[in-house]
Amino acid sequence: MSLELVVNDIYNARESFDAAIAPGLSINFESEASFAVQIVTANEYLLKVAKNARQSMHNAIVNVAAIGLTLNPAKKQAYLVPRKVGKQGVVVCLDVGWGGLIDLAVEAGAIMWAKAHEVYANDEFQRTNDGTPPHHKFKEFTDRGDLVAIYVVSKLPNGDFLTEVMTVGEINDIRDRSEAFKAYQENKISKTPWVDDWLEMAKKTVVRRASKWWRGRGNTARLERAIHMLDTQGDGMAHPLENVPVGDEPEERFDSEYWIKRVKAATTDEAVMRVYHEGVALITKLRDMANGAIFKRAVVDRRKQLAAKDGAEDATYTNRKAA
Repeated sequence: MSLELVVNDIYNARESFDAAIAPGLSINFESEASFAVQIVTANEYLLKVAKNARQSMHNAIVNVAAIGLTLNPAKKQAYLVPRKVGKQGVVVCLDVGWGGLIDLAVEAGAIMWAKAHEVYANDEFQRTNDGTPPHHKFKEFTDRGDLVAIYVVSKLPNGDFLTEVMTVGEINDIRDRSEAFKAYQENKISKTPWVDDWLEMAKKTVVRRASKWWRGRGNTARLERAIHMLDTQGDGMAHPLENVPVGDEPEERFDSEYWIKRVKAATTDEAVMRVYHEGVALITKLRDMANGAIFKRAVVDRRKQLAAKDGAEDATYTNRKAA
């Protein structure tokens, strides 16, 4: 009886689903409804939650259309999951996988591609600060040691690279805040992705953090919608700079205008990086991600200007010497 009730709720979302499809997207209700039925049928706890929080299942199905990612398990873009959301209690939520976030960013033109990689204790790894990929070297088919970190490198349309790195400890801190993992530890549920598929969840955690730097690049409306949905439904993976309870605001804002002036006033790359590190420390303290992203883009632009200027001066000096 529970399954029949939930299946009816899924198919009754058809009209709202069709109305929510973003312009230019081609997503089929029948296919997504079929995937949804398969998912709840295979997950007894999700089925129970869907029965007790019926409107949440409706909302999750509509969000599939609004964001434009499929529930097809083979594509690993989006999932239906039970999650505790504020005073609502445990409800059905649409969860976006790390592959889905990358797909949204690529489609938006924010990045050309992004890849997630593991770093082991015996690997050679060095992160760079000049818009190039990190140096990561290891010998295949040898003992690489214990897993120590996950990183995501993404290539921007202008040819620069962004890298986000998280240690295993940082990732597990996020895991420990997950309501599903807490329920598993308390023996309230018998399965959780954090136990059954830790590596996939770890990669998603790092991609979630990296995706904050993709915002505002290209037509990222669907990516913004997906990130906002994840933040407000409390997936336990909010970026530290945005990890503020829903409805609350940081006590102060990062004054991006002031810090950008300092960046533009810097006459060497070394000076720019000193301002950058000072600014990032304050951004972290104030948790103001939006203005922090503006500041970081200004740093990238200023470093390019200085590099171009140095190149032009070198060329002038060489020409004069030749003359």
